[in-house]
Amino acid sequence: MEQDSPKDIYRIAYDEAFSELREILREFEQLRMQKDLVERVVEALKLEIGPKRQVAVTNHRPRVRCRVHTAVLTRSTFV
Repeated sequence: MEQDSPKDIYRIAYDEAFSELREILREFEQLRMQKDLVERVVEALKLEIGPKRQVAVTNHRPRVRCRVHTAVLTRSTFV
């Protein structure tokens, strides 16, 4: 069985991390587009609801939690 050099191992780890970053950025862009859509819907609803209820809508800000999953790289990943 051929042994990978440390340089090869780092390159593989870098490529994997870069791939994960691209996926995160893709998902982030999808979420941003969904957020923009929701904001447009809220603006449209504000016109329908009227100024009386608008205060309650604008003062509400839900908590957003973000969780990032990272892959565990082991020696078997590189074999």
